Amino acid sequence: SMPLLSGYDLAGTSSPARSVGGDFFDFVPIDGNHLCFWVGDVAGKGLPAALTMATIQATLRGDTAATHDVSRILHRANRYLCSNTTRSTFVTLFLGILDAATHEVSFGNAGHNRPLLLSSGEEPETLEYGDLVLGFAEDIEYSVKKVQLRPGDVLVVYSDGINEAMNVSREQFGEHRLIEILSAIRTESASNMVNAVVEQVQKHAGSAPQADDLTIAVIKRLGNN
Repeated sequence: SMPLLSGYDLAGTSSPARSVGGDFFDFVPIDGNHLCFWVGDVAGKGLPAALTMATIQATLRGDTAATHDVSRILHRANRYLCSNTTRSTFVTLFLGILDAATHEVSFGNAGHNRPLLLSSGEEPETLEYGDLVLGFAEDIEYSVKKVQLRPGDVLVVYSDGINEAMNVSREQFGEHRLIEILSAIRTESASNMVNAVVEQVQKHAGSAPQADDLTIAVIKRLGNN
């Protein structure tokens, strides 16, 4: 079940392309006002990716308990991967810490898809910022950016299995379809938004086999729309 955070509606899901997958997401309460969340994608599929995913999940949870510094959490996860995996193993990761008192999200992006921010009366915004993937080089410094969530704002973080899902004609689902769907249902619950996106991605793919894990997480600030 999703953690409860006053003033917010949270939802997420991950559907592996095989029996096990390399995508992962989590919502980790830090205290009454702070929530750490992330969506990540391990290069590769199947059991090797799943084992790396499980390890990095545990590493992130441990680091979140020890520090609330986004940059430090990413740095420690990157250093662990560089020291304990092969050169070809890397992970994309978006990680944020939400302060429910100030409604500010501090975030870092290690090569992951750019999240979407949907606000009432405005065009959807892509958080156009990112550093290199985890596991590429041990000395990478990860920067931290901040974004404010207003009442009714929706932050959507997803893996490339969503936008790159293909049908039998090898046509990708695309970010434009994702934005259209999310914009049309922005006022609905976080779980309804998650379910609608997954349903439309699967409908688009049709009879084409699922080629990649599908992961999406939604953070919605409650209030006037």
